Amino acid sequence: MPLANLALTGDKTFFFSENGEAFIMYVVQGKSWIAYSDPIGPKAAVRDLAWAFFDAAYAAGCRPVFYEISDAYLPIWVEMGMTVNKIGEEATVILKDFSLSGRKFKAMRAAHNQALREGNSFELMSPPYSDELMARLREVSEEWLVEKRGREKRFSVGRFDPEYLQRFRLAITRHNGRIVAFANVLETSTHQGATIDLMRYTPDAPPNVMQFQFVALMEALRDEGTEQFSLGMAPLAGLEVKYGARLWNRFGSVLFKYGRAFYNFAGLRAFKQKFGPEWRSRYFAVPGALPPISALRDVTLAISGGARGVMSKQAPTPRKASNRG
Repeated sequence: MPLANLALTGDKTFFFSENGEAFIMYVVQGKSWIAYSDPIGPKAAVRDLAWAFFDAAYAAGCRPVFYEISDAYLPIWVEMGMTVNKIGEEATVILKDFSLSGRKFKAMRAAHNQALREGNSFELMSPPYSDELMARLREVSEEWLVEKRGREKRFSVGRFDPEYLQRFRLAITRHNGRIVAFANVLETSTHQGATIDLMRYTPDAPPNVMQFQFVALMEALRDEGTEQFSLGMAPLAGLEVKYGARLWNRFGSVLFKYGRAFYNFAGLRAFKQKFGPEWRSRYFAVPGALPPISALRDVTLAISGGARGVMSKQAPTPRKASNRG
């Protein structure tokens, strides 16, 4: 699970299973214990771990919230009495099927070859990295933040931190020898999957620099034997028309504005669709008796970095789960 690497951001607390083999990474925001993504570890440990997290949150006077979870453990969330709402779909590319040769990606191949002719180049680098490289990446990051009129996010996305970036391989794009874009790559040791965390580029980077970097990175990972590459989520595609759908549509734009990888979600699904991905549903689960609005607000604050001091002061020490029958 590539997103398990986000445990290294330093802004999360860990709730461990009794044997220490599985954990939930979470933050405390307001009255919410917000777990990010699926529990990490052996499937056999997840039920007891999830229940223990649920009980511990209530014991602390808070509510358990599960953000950006897959359908892998939906029966457990239902058993716990959680209301599960679809918030988006994750675009996952099966890399053995991804190739610029052939008719399927003809337009993408032409654009990629043109980018190469115009002086773009790609490199997948491994740590350790020099201070000089980190200084240049910081410049790129700061230019990107100014251009987007944003600030560093938290929780479901990493932030620019040289110590953090030294833990990962970096995808680097240069234009005429000058670095204009980069991303850190989250990977599994088994080559089962990969994704990116930060992806930043300069305002004067060539057009379609993100597409160029994604194509080059996916080709490099495919050639190494990586099976899948996640392009991250797109907002609320395929949401069923049902009670509560208006609420989730209303807050979907807020969640994705502050969510992973892209700060502006406009056109996000169309961009990812170019790569021919599989679309996999992702969900948000809250206790069934509670209205989700306040929990959604807490998630938005956790991601936006709007309550950094609250997170650092309120985050409890790591806990272990107890068995539950």
